[in-house]
Amino acid sequence: MSTPSATLASRTAQRELCDGILNAYMETTSGRYASGTVRSKCTAVRRFLTWCRTEHIDPLVATPEDADRFVGMLDRSMSKLTIREYRCNVRVFLRWLQLQMAIHLIETGGDEDPSAMFV
Repeated sequence: MSTPSATLASRTAQRELCDGILNAYMETTSGRYASGTVRSKCTAVRRFLTWCRTEHIDPLVATPEDADRFVGMLDRSMSKLTIREYRCNVRVFLRWLQLQMAIHLIETGGDEDPSAMFV
């Protein structure tokens, strides 16, 4: 059983990882899209990463099925268009993340922890 301080350290590490991933994604998107689009994309991704933390899902191995579960839990007061945008934004983010992981694997030969890219 983990101690409270170990649990807190784990939560802190997970939050730092999610923040690092989001910052890297924002850097990638900010030069390619209008500021409102970047905000929209990053809002969806931020909520997805927060959901991953609460569901104890490692975002580095999150799947499209996880994205679908996340979208299924969104507030039904959101418009269908907004929910569709969330689904699209999270799926694009997951493809970007998989690409980053593949590049990291090639560059390091798999010798480094991939989370090191983001913290």
